[in-house]
Amino acid sequence: MTPAIADIPDTYRPSPYYVQRVSDFTAGSTFLVTSQPNFDAKDVFLVAGKLGYHGFQRIETFRDYMPDWDFNRGQPMSELAYRWMCEFLKCVELPAGKRPSVFLASSGNLELAWEDNIGSKYQAEFGPSAIEFFRDNTGAEGIAEASDAGVREVAQILSV
Repeated sequence: MTPAIADIPDTYRPSPYYVQRVSDFTAGSTFLVTSQPNFDAKDVFLVAGKLGYHGFQRIETFRDYMPDWDFNRGQPMSELAYRWMCEFLKCVELPAGKRPSVFLASSGNLELAWEDNIGSKYQAEFGPSAIEFFRDNTGAEGIAEASDAGVREVAQILSV
């Protein structure tokens, strides 16, 4: 039996931005189904406030990326990566007047990078199961579990 758009829970609205490959083992075929939830309004304000209009627009653009976007290697933006990035933005204290740049890794992870007021570099990459981080001026570098506790730990390490 092939799942239909109507089978997607109400919290997930069909979206033209994100598609996922689904195998139908009964018919031996593969098809695409939309499954990315729309952004929650409070997350929209959070992301726009911390990353600015340009950063928010980049994330909106990343949602348009189809599978294989990076020379047949790129994955669509991870829903969980977005969730962990939003949780991180709630906790981190960024340098005054600085907005992180946001990037989409070919793995579908979201990456934030910024500098403080004296030029030290900071970086965090959010994936579905791990958060990688780097802080230039202290040499702090590592991987934390993608969890509420892991987000708080990375936010504390990367806060100014």
